[in-house]
Amino acid sequence: MLSDEIKEQYKKLEGQGIKAHLAWFWEYYKIEAAIAVISVGVVVGIIQTIVSHRPTAFNVMFLNASVTDDYLSEALAEDYAQYAGINLKEYDVVFDLRETLSMEGDSQYDMGTVQKIAAQSAARELDAMVCNAFHFYNYVYNGIFTDLRDAMTEQELAQYEGKIFYVDGKDLKAFNEAVEKMDYSLMPETLITDPEEWQSKESFVLPDPGEMEDPIPFGIAVGDSQLITEYSFYPRSASFFGIAASSERMPAATAFLHYLYQ
Repeated sequence: MLSDEIKEQYKKLEGQGIKAHLAWFWEYYKIEAAIAVISVGVVVGIIQTIVSHRPTAFNVMFLNASVTDDYLSEALAEDYAQYAGINLKEYDVVFDLRETLSMEGDSQYDMGTVQKIAAQSAARELDAMVCNAFHFYNYVYNGIFTDLRDAMTEQELAQYEGKIFYVDGKDLKAFNEAVEKMDYSLMPETLITDPEEWQSKESFVLPDPGEMEDPIPFGIAVGDSQLITEYSFYPRSASFFGIAASSERMPAATAFLHYLYQ
C-alpha cells in the first residue's frame, strides 16, 4: 500500500534532522502528486460535478486552524462571496477549515492532508492557503506558493510592508540542486534548525530580506488580521497567507487577502 511505503521511507529519515525531512517532504510531493490526483483529485472532481455543477470562484485552505466548524466554513464563504460580489447560485466558494498536518508528518491523516494539498494544487483547484510558519516555509520549498510579485502589484505589496515573508532565491536554488542530487550536504545553511521556534508566536521572527542575496516575497503575516483574530484560528503560532502557484484565480486570492484586513 502507498501509506506503508511512505511510512517505510519516513523510518529511514529518523535521526537525520529537519533538512532531510524537508527534502523528503519535497520529494514526496513531486513523486506522489500524480497518484494523489488520481486517487483524490479525480474523485473530488466527480463529486463536485455531480453535486453542484457550479464552477469554483475561490478556494482557500486554513491548514491547522484551531476551529474546524463546517457551519463557520459556510458562513465565511457566504460573507466573502458578498464582499467579492460572487453569486453563489452560479459559483462555489470553498473555505476549508478541516485539514491538519503535524510537524512530523508521519500519521495516516497527515498523508491524507499532504495528498489533498498536492491533488488540489496539481488540479489548479487551490487558490490560497493560510498556515503556521513552519508549514508555510515547508510548502514554499515544495513549490506550492507563488512569488507574490506575480500576483500583486508593487502598490498592493507595499500595503503589507513589515508583514512579508521572504525566502532567499539563492537558497531555493541550492535546495532544489541538493534534492536533485540527493546530497543533503548541499542544503542551504539557512534552513530551519528549530521547528518549535518557528511554531510559537512569541519566538518567531520574520526572515530579514536585507540579509538575503535574492529576497523573494512568498507570504503575508495575517495573525493580526480581523478574521484570524476574531475566530482565534492560530492562537499560539505565527500564521501566513500565500497564493497557490498553480491557481488560475490569483486576483480572487489577492482580493481575499484584502478581505482579511477589511
